[in-house]
Amino acid sequence: MNTPFKGLARSVRPFARLMERGGAVEEIRRHFSRRGKSAPSRMRLANLQRLPNMVHRNYAKVSDKYPFATAGITCGVVFFWADVFAQAVFPPVSLVTDEKGQSVIKAQDHFNMRRCAALMAFGLIYYGGPLKFIYLGFDRWLGPKRAMLKASLDVLVHTPFLAIPAYFIITGTVKGQTPGEIQAQMREEWFDASTGSMIFWLPVCMINFRYIPQHSRVAVTAGASFVQKTWLSWLTNRRTYAAASAAATTNRSSNFTAATPATPGLAGA
Repeated sequence: MNTPFKGLARSVRPFARLMERGGAVEEIRRHFSRRGKSAPSRMRLANLQRLPNMVHRNYAKVSDKYPFATAGITCGVVFFWADVFAQAVFPPVSLVTDEKGQSVIKAQDHFNMRRCAALMAFGLIYYGGPLKFIYLGFDRWLGPKRAMLKASLDVLVHTPFLAIPAYFIITGTVKGQTPGEIQAQMREEWFDASTGSMIFWLPVCMINFRYIPQHSRVAVTAGASFVQKTWLSWLTNRRTYAAASAAATTNRSSNFTAATPATPGLAGA
């Protein structure tokens, strides 16, 4: 009578071992997934968490060894993509004539690569040269602290009287503007660009000079410039759109006046 039960036990034993192994595996899995991740996933997550620190350490080493080249390349790349983003969000407009002969405003369906190159040149030349020299000089001239004084000099003196004029000169030259056109644009837009930059940059520079090491200050400035240069592009595009809108309205009024027949007067009565 025990024979059938022994056979049943032998036949069930592999399933029991399989269930037992499965339970052990499940226990191990629960042990390594107390935070919701499997063991390999936790290892990959740890590597990803170490990646920013590794990139920052290597960037700091390269920036300490080649400060001007690193600053210029970093800002050139960031500014190029800032203008690409600005053109995608606020596309340039132009005044065109439709099939009815009326002037209409049309957004350009292609990127102005020359404008992107102009902003990249500004980041490469100015941020990789004068700006890096000034930031290094602040620590030599004023010491490692005094963040408020450094931020005030940077925002209230350096930005409106050096950085913004250099922005108009470098970008205007690359875009093919004449010196007279650059001077006219600077005279028209300098005040708005300077006041907006002061409001934006004062808290950024205070944080930058107080908490950011020297080797990463230009990189932080470049990251913040992504937002600020997008705003500058919007400012310029807003004026362009207003000018195109006014021209289109004037052309429509002229066409309407030319097409309206003269009303007979009372002089011949």
